[in-house]
Amino acid sequence: MAATAGFVGAIAVTALALGGCASGSHAGRGGRAELATTVQQSAGAPLWSSSPSLSSSPSLSSTPSSPTRTDASPSPAPLCRAPQLAVSIGRNGPTNGTVSVYLRFRNISANPCDVSGWPIIVGVGSAASRTTAVHDRQLIALPTLTGEPTIRLAGTVTATAVLAGSDNPGPGGLCAAPFHRLRVSTPDGVLISDLSAFVPNLATDMPDCAGLFVSMFVPTAALDPAG
Repeated sequence: MAATAGFVGAIAVTALALGGCASGSHAGRGGRAELATTVQQSAGAPLWSSSPSLSSSPSLSSTPSSPTRTDASPSPAPLCRAPQLAVSIGRNGPTNGTVSVYLRFRNISANPCDVSGWPIIVGVGSAASRTTAVHDRQLIALPTLTGEPTIRLAGTVTATAVLAGSDNPGPGGLCAAPFHRLRVSTPDGVLISDLSAFVPNLATDMPDCAGLFVSMFVPTAALDPAG
């Protein structure tokens, strides 16, 4: 699966109009998605009194104390393994030629873990045909996002990836049979879950007119403050 949960920021979800919901457009099979310190100053005590006495002078034999080390960085957590994760289909976007859904990832273990990078999504259609979702950075546009964020999954904190397809036939006006199942795996290819590809607002399975596209993991709260 490549920073840290609690990562939130101002959001602009490009072409995924969910009020935090995902949307966008793909034109034709194989097309790409257009979705897209305060420094505190404290006055220290004076280094000497206004009328120093000789007796108050420090001894030459005195040993200075060692500085106390502080580290505000959080302790690293291991990457989440497939048995630690559960995935579900969350909100889905409007169908203006594009079908997009949120895939919500949560940690079901007792130990915090991190997710980063791109989940592997494989759509399974008729006759067991398989289509692997293509990485698409345009599905999500977060102004403060650089690179691939790392999300710490602990407690109620979740991560989300957006999955998109199209119900708009390309040249020739033909679409393949819809996807019936979605096989969701970690970035290193270990299966997390085999989900139904049913899209609620379409009342049908995920259409296959332009393949599948997937975003990287992002903090759910950054996309959808309501969770």
